[in-house]
Amino acid sequence: MLIFGVLYATLLRQRAVNTPIPAAPFSRAFRSHGSGSMVRLFDNLLLWTIVSIALVAAFYGPVLWAERVMNVLLSGLRVW
Repeated sequence: MLIFGVLYATLLRQRAVNTPIPAAPFSRAFRSHGSGSMVRLFDNLLLWTIVSIALVAAFYGPVLWAERVMNVLLSGLRVW
């Protein structure tokens, strides 16, 4: 409830600012080590996507395969 109160108060309150607002500073990207091959290797999105999919498959694959082979059906909670 409180978050909606703060949101409405922020949107509905009109506060005038008399002083000029400075521009926000932006940083610039630069290469400190030149264009080395290691920088390009670690800055590759496709590589990290493939590595993450391979790691997920390596860790979850055997468990999911064992469940598939044993045909484990999760029937929910049974009362004995």
